[in-house]
Amino acid sequence: MYLIHECGNRECVREDHLNLAEEPERLPRPPRRRPDMAGAANPRARLTGAQAEELRRRYAAGQGTQEALGREYGITKSAVCRIVAGQRYRGDLG
Repeated sequence: MYLIHECGNRECVREDHLNLAEEPERLPRPPRRRPDMAGAANPRARLTGAQAEELRRRYAAGQGTQEALGREYGITKSAVCRIVAGQRYRGDLG
């Protein structure tokens, strides 16, 4: 018997997210991420697409460090790093 996590989160213990199965391959796996919720489309996003583009432009022009820009925009240095590297808010103008 296998315990299948329907939501894809191994840490989850909500009973309505757990199922028993003989073989895990028989149950469809949930998608790992939702591309429609990326960048500014995510309700928890702190920046708009335009702000992310401005942040990228300002960092490229040397108008601040990642830490300083993060403080100004209300996000962490690591979030700035991901935006600048193109890992977040890719081509997003929302």
